[in-house]
Amino acid sequence: MPSTRLIATAVENCHTPGLAEAELERLGALFYRERRLSELTTADHSRWDELSQMAVAPNPFQSPAFVLPAVRHLFRDDSRIRLMSVESSRTREWLSAFVVEDVDGSLRKPIRRLRSFETLYSYLSTPLFNRNAAQLAANALFYSLAVDGRWHGLRLKTLGGSSEIVTGTADGEQPAHGTCIVQRTWQRAAIVTQGLQPGAILARCSKSRRKSLNRSYRLLEQAGRVNFRLRRPNAEDTEPMETFLRLEHQGWKLNQKTSLLADPATAAFARSMLSEFARRSQVCYGELSVDDQVIASTCNLLAGETMFAFKIGWDATHQAASPGLWSEILLAEAVSEQLPDVIRIDSCSLADSHLDSIWSDRLTMRNVVCLWSQVATIAANAISGVRTGLKLLSGYQPQLAGTLVANDATT
Repeated sequence: MPSTRLIATAVENCHTPGLAEAELERLGALFYRERRLSELTTADHSRWDELSQMAVAPNPFQSPAFVLPAVRHLFRDDSRIRLMSVESSRTREWLSAFVVEDVDGSLRKPIRRLRSFETLYSYLSTPLFNRNAAQLAANALFYSLAVDGRWHGLRLKTLGGSSEIVTGTADGEQPAHGTCIVQRTWQRAAIVTQGLQPGAILARCSKSRRKSLNRSYRLLEQAGRVNFRLRRPNAEDTEPMETFLRLEHQGWKLNQKTSLLADPATAAFARSMLSEFARRSQVCYGELSVDDQVIASTCNLLAGETMFAFKIGWDATHQAASPGLWSEILLAEAVSEQLPDVIRIDSCSLADSHLDSIWSDRLTMRNVVCLWSQVATIAANAISGVRTGLKLLSGYQPQLAGTLVANDATT
């Protein structure tokens, strides 16, 4: 059964300095709700969708367009997956939404805890917070989770933009809902597309990279007339999706069986998920063609002012011409020219990826653990003692989240 709890009317425990009293009056009492995905109504889906587009840090991997197809096709048992939300009793709008998995204790990790919803295709864990009351939404959500009593903590695998809302402030202050520890920080390639001039990406590359890219582009021109276009299909127009899936199912991904078409369940998820984003006009394909034959396709998800580079595929017979790299370069230039509402592209890549050499901007990602009880703190210290000692000897030092200074180029 769904769990609903009144948090506060004056939100004493969730109050955020600087939030206008008029906004607090407009929202009225706040309710925290915990539900299984199967318990959501049509109205819930609509409000979740609305929040996905007006979140202070948009995250398509926490949106219904991604989560629902993923659970339907990729999970044999979804009984431990929950949607936690904070809602206004007066306006019925959602202030926060967070999909998590309830994890029982084990011999290795003996405490019951939550972890952010993850799949092999999830590249961001940041919860959705309404941009008009982001800190209030975060405080209310995490306060509710912390005082629930069933869970001792939470792990967020890949916390991105506006992470200080969750982890605390840069001056060292810890959030009211417990202690947050940043276990790992890394930089992810991105590109700010607003104001990007043609040729700027190539000009920022190293001399050797420019030389190799120019050489590979000449190979493309030798093969025929080169063209690049953006396509934003509706749900009925499946041709761009199928072209992308066909190209992604080639080369090393085909050989290693890691493509989206590698198995029936993943293929069903991909088609269902991409159709949902297309229905919302939130998927964009970038197609590189030679003589009208598409040889590379990038699949990108749109959320707020950010484009997320989900996957890319290319014709393996053109590999020497670097169709993947050129697709990413031409994608950024096309987005800058044709999609003015998009400010940046998040590569969704691992640290030190091939995109680091062409996209010069960076987003800071953090693996964060929130501890809500003394038991959790003791257990975490006991389990990580040896591991932390080894890391300290190698120069690594865990940081309290509040001590980090945000250096994101785009948050």
